[in-house]
Formats: sequence, C-alpha cells, structure tokens
Amino acid sequence: GREGRAAAEPGGLAAAAAAGAVAAAAAAGLPVWYRGLLPPPSLIPLPRLLQSLLLHYADARCSECGSRPAAPCLCLLTGRLLCAPWRGCAGARLHAAEWAGGACLLLNLASSRVMALRGGRMAACQSPYLDAHGDEDVDLRRGRPLYLDAHCYRQLARLWGSAALEFDTQLLHSSRPDVMELL
Repeated sequence: GREGRAAAEPGGLAAAAAAGAVAAAAAAGLPVWYRGLLPPPSLIPLPRLLQSLLLHYADARCSECGSRPAAPCLCLLTGRLLCAPWRGCAGARLHAAEWAGGACLLLNLASSRVMALRGGRMAACQSPYLDAHGDEDVDLRRGRPLYLDAHCYRQLARLWGSAALEFDTQLLHSSRPDVMELL
C-alpha cells in the first residue's frame, strides 16, 4: 500500500514520519516553529511609550564596543543597544553582518527615527512612535509623549520580513552612503 511506496522512495519513511509529526503538531495547536517550520521574520516587541525605552536604556552600553553611546540605537531585530553607525563605532555594521546578513533596522533613541542599514548604505524610515495626533517628533523637540503606532510598526515588520531592504525602490532611492545627511 501507501506505506510500501513511501518506504521504497529514498527518504520515504523519514519524509512520511516528518509529515506525520507536522500534522500532529498542527492538530495540537502548536506554533509553526514546533511543526518543523521556521517562524516568519519578525521585529522585537516595543513598549507603548517611547519614554519607557529611553528610561530602560538610559545608562546602557553598546553591546559591541562597551561604550556609553552618544546616539544610542536599538536593533529592532535583536533588541541589542548599539552605537549609531555614523558615530565612528563599527558595532552596528558588525552586528548587522553577524545577525542579519548585513541588513537591519535601528531605532535611534535620540531622535525616534528608524534607520534601515544595508551594507554601506542607510535610509531613514518613519518612526513607529507618534504623538497623540499621529505626528512624528523627529529629534524629540516638542517634548510630548510618543506612543507606539501599531500600524506603522507592522509596516516596518513587513518591510523587514519580505526582505524589502534589498529591493524596495522607494527605500533604495532614499538611501545614501553619506549617512550624516539623513540625520
């Protein structure tokens, strides 16, 4: 019967056993990664208030070089605090190369801006933190509370999850090697 055909094929029994395990895990309601599949790429969860992040990382040090960053950036893929790549520390680029194939999204805690880093290029993305009226407060000049905008953060997650840092024409068009002009 069917089991005989599966056994005759190379790896047939292993494939049949794996398919059975995946089906059993799905029936048990286990998450996708327990079913033998990788979870989709995702970003770290962020707190509702930007102020919470600022307080949490107030005295933190760069996870790569160990210094206290003048312009701290939070990697939205790993949650590690890094020095801004435009401040001389190569930690953010090394971190991106080690953890994410050379591309990553960094939340600049000094300005609330998200920077998409890919190789030697960087592009500014919209901040996921907006004020009560839905406006960005770039460089935190107004001093009003900023709240996580779930829609904006989902868009950033989709950008990352679909590998759009590689081919998104708007992002590529706005990226520059001279990153100081983006700030």
